[in-house]
Amino acid sequence: MNKIPLEICERMFSFACTDDGTTGCSLSLVSRYVRDASRRVRLQSVALQTYQQMQKFCVMVENLPPRHRRVHHLLLTGP
Repeated sequence: MNKIPLEICERMFSFACTDDGTTGCSLSLVSRYVRDASRRVRLQSVALQTYQQMQKFCVMVENLPPRHRRVHHLLLTGP
């Protein structure tokens, strides 16, 4: 996988990370290379269902560098 240019991997991951965030989380666990290559697109689609998830997500995003805070689709649901 690390023979594929980073830009190509990032583009592929941007298509893969269109679900509720599950794919982005899974990509971050594959390898360091995949985690780094997917970092900019990993959060493009996020679904948060509880207040606790929303709080944790806010803390996580605040600790990221601005270039990695790209959320395009955000679904918030609650009780």
